[in-house]
Amino acid sequence: MDPARDFVFWVFSFLFFDDDDDDDDDDGGGGGDGDGNDDDDDDDDDDDDDDHDDDDDDDDDDDDDDDDDDDDDDDDDDDDDDDDDDDDDDDDDGDHAHRYQLTSNAYHTKFRRETKQHSETFIDFVARLEDYAFYWLKPSEELRKNSEYSAIQNKIVSDQFLSTIRDETLRLKLVEKDDMRARDLAKLADDFVMQRRIIREEKKDEKSSIQSDADKSFAAKLAPRWEGPYTLEGKLDNVNFKVRTPKGLETKHVASL
Repeated sequence: MDPARDFVFWVFSFLFFDDDDDDDDDDGGGGGDGDGNDDDDDDDDDDDDDDHDDDDDDDDDDDDDDDDDDDDDDDDDDDDDDDDDDDDDDDDDGDHAHRYQLTSNAYHTKFRRETKQHSETFIDFVARLEDYAFYWLKPSEELRKNSEYSAIQNKIVSDQFLSTIRDETLRLKLVEKDDMRARDLAKLADDFVMQRRIIREEKKDEKSSIQSDADKSFAAKLAPRWEGPYTLEGKLDNVNFKVRTPKGLETKHVASL
């Protein structure tokens, strides 16, 4: 083999074949680096996507919380408004009730349902009925001066007054005088009640006086022959009596007393 030829072949091989291997190595390393870089880039992109997703989820949660808070605030506001409306309704009901008490219908109801109180006289009761009738009918100034209207109003009050009397004896006496003014009927009713009360007191006093006189008469008959210590228990007849002595209950003849 020729040494010169071998040297040339060796040089040729060194120059060409080593560069290809180096290129292959470079390509392999470069490819590996490229793939590694691509993998790193993909991982970074995935991490970024996850971060964005997490951020989006957090934002959604925050938005949901804000919406819930807003809904709660709206509900509270609605409840407060409802409470205010209820209070206003209660106030309105109270105002309506107060205003109704001043209407003619309310006075008409009072006029028809009112009864005499135990502590007032019939005159006081009729005066209240006249006031209720006035506010119920609400006559004008011209009507109040009209005698026919006054007679009609008096008749209304008188009939209502008579319908409230439960004492049949008193009511019959007043019906006979129904052509009188209502206040005059009330005065007659007061006089009747007072007179009946006086009669009852007189009868009670008379009964007590009769009982007292009988006791005195009976005691006077026994007094001249009374010798103690006896206690009269009863009378058997005109001459025999039951008396209690220290020995007990005995029957005594009037001659022995």
